[in-house]
Amino acid sequence: MTNFQISCVKWYDEGLNYGDNNTADTQLESYELYLVAGSSKILVADSNSPTIGPVKLPVGNVENNYSLSLQVHGIDQIGTYTKYPLTVQVHEIFT
Repeated sequence: MTNFQISCVKWYDEGLNYGDNNTADTQLESYELYLVAGSSKILVADSNSPTIGPVKLPVGNVENNYSLSLQVHGIDQIGTYTKYPLTVQVHEIFT
């Protein structure tokens, strides 16, 4: 297992101010980190701040260069979200 921290600073929702002659962006309400395996998603962590973690991730798929597929959701005030895919490598730790 390896500790990871995801930082989502400068993620904003412009939709709430659309058409209001208000150019101020709104910070997102919450963030979720998912581990993606095939068609399944497993919630790994969530946060009300733009930083998620540290979270422990398992060793990645050996046959795929120790890769894990992750997805970050940035959720706005009305519950809609944007998905951002990530691929990370988590190697075995040898002692």
